[in-house]
Amino acid sequence: GCEIGQGIHVKVAQVVAMTLGCQVDSVKVGETNTDIIPNMRFTGGSITSEICCEAARRACLELNATLEPHRQFLRKKKKAALEERKAKGEYILPDERDTEPSWTEVVTAANALLG
Repeated sequence: GCEIGQGIHVKVAQVVAMTLGCQVDSVKVGETNTDIIPNMRFTGGSITSEICCEAARRACLELNATLEPHRQFLRKKKKAALEERKAKGEYILPDERDTEPSWTEVVTAANALLG
């Protein structure tokens, strides 16, 4: 949508960050470009923000589904590494016990397959 002071870029960035589980500063919202989307719908009232946010959210849900195998692989890998450290008798700090991969780790793993 066209940013005309309604904060649409901030709203879309926040929805994307929340849906993907990344930091807002990792999200870049592009400007309206009729070379890419020549038949952009109207911008009026508050409905544009809701439509754009929902479209972005749906795209992120698809992306999350695509990245889920990478996320599962990384969870298993982190859990195995944690179990190995426990078996060695190492002390595990509370913040090291989380086996959920970060957004950066998931994207890096997915991109590594693309070479």
